[in-house]
Amino acid sequence: MWKFEQGVYEWCEWWRGTKTQLQATGIGLGAAFPGEPGVAKSVDVVDLRGLRVKIDSKDRSLPCGVFFATCRFIEDKEDDAYLYEDDGCLQPFDGVTLRRCLYGCNIYRGTAEALVAGGLIVDEKLPGRPGRGKLQCTYRLECMNGEMVVNRMGKNRYQIRMSVAEDEVVRREILLRQRQLDRDAARLAVRRSREKLTGPQLRPVELQPRRAIPAGWRIITNANPPMRDATFRLPV
Repeated sequence: MWKFEQGVYEWCEWWRGTKTQLQATGIGLGAAFPGEPGVAKSVDVVDLRGLRVKIDSKDRSLPCGVFFATCRFIEDKEDDAYLYEDDGCLQPFDGVTLRRCLYGCNIYRGTAEALVAGGLIVDEKLPGRPGRGKLQCTYRLECMNGEMVVNRMGKNRYQIRMSVAEDEVVRREILLRQRQLDRDAARLAVRRSREKLTGPQLRPVELQPRRAIPAGWRIITNANPPMRDATFRLPV
């Protein structure tokens, strides 16, 4: 039988256990779990506290029937949303979107025609063109001692990841560190205020009365001591 496990990462609470063990802890009561007919490999359920818990069966290191469940301390619209300076996508040129990454680069996406019209690249340097890689090309930007990485995202969709100037890199690094500190503080506050699920929660079992021995029967015992009646069990 799998030994139930639980713990805390810096960003979430986590549990590893079977469906019975997780439900005994108060996670996914009455819900369908991954692996059941018509259920995806990852599902969102709620626990006894009303919090969203993600149950995943994608971890190949776990045996069949054992799930990995996580509950985030703070919910982000996107897991990596804090890595970008802007909440949404900017449009510096027609048909081109821009995201300013705090790791020191700008990310442009658009069609070949839109990227070329915006002056971001020449058509001959796009992936798939004669003499270029099929999916990715990397170019050196001598003007800022950086690089430009061009990826093909679809039939006529491309992404350009372009380095920014050194002073802009420093500014974004300061902003990123501040965001990370803010996220850590928010996680810690939620972690301290959150009631912990300690499970599995065991409940008493009503023992059935012993059956009467029919007349003429004998009780046969062996050398082993009799087993004690179970006083607790996991709920099914």
